[in-house]
Amino acid sequence: MNGNSSAGFETAEFLFHAISELDKQCSIWPVRGGITETRQGYGAGPKRIESYSLHIVKEGFVRVEWDAGNCVTLSAGDLFCLFPARTCAYYAIEGEKPPRMSWIVMDGPRAAEMLALTGISYERPFLENRWTQEAERALNCLLDMMRSGETESAHIRSLEMQSLLYRLLAALCRTVPPLMP
Repeated sequence: MNGNSSAGFETAEFLFHAISELDKQCSIWPVRGGITETRQGYGAGPKRIESYSLHIVKEGFVRVEWDAGNCVTLSAGDLFCLFPARTCAYYAIEGEKPPRMSWIVMDGPRAAEMLALTGISYERPFLENRWTQEAERALNCLLDMMRSGETESAHIRSLEMQSLLYRLLAALCRTVPPLMP
């Protein structure tokens, strides 16, 4: 199931993955994703969500706020993650180019652990200048599968989508600086 939204300050594509029993037996699975094109005045939140939502800034600038006091300004090549049950907000910065973002929402009993491998944590829910072509390919394939609808059996689709999500996370893990001795 797919949808589009065109509110006053954004045009957004919403793509959904029908979660299967096989997905629920795994560590992590994709839930939904999409692309958001924003305009001046854009803002989302404050809000709380039920899953992990990874946002990739493709163009422009976005200000992200969480836990009533923490904030960061991000630009192209940066990422941020909304964590479950955490209050957050993000918005275009007046006078700057509004953000264009892709996003993927994921869930599962080990989602936080998998994101931590990339350097994203509850304490530091963003990465600067870490988006790569490899990560872009994996995300685009994942979103394309969501766009295409149910063309294969549920278990094949589930495995393919999980594979792409793991490829995306692996690509981000490759950008983690090595630990100093």
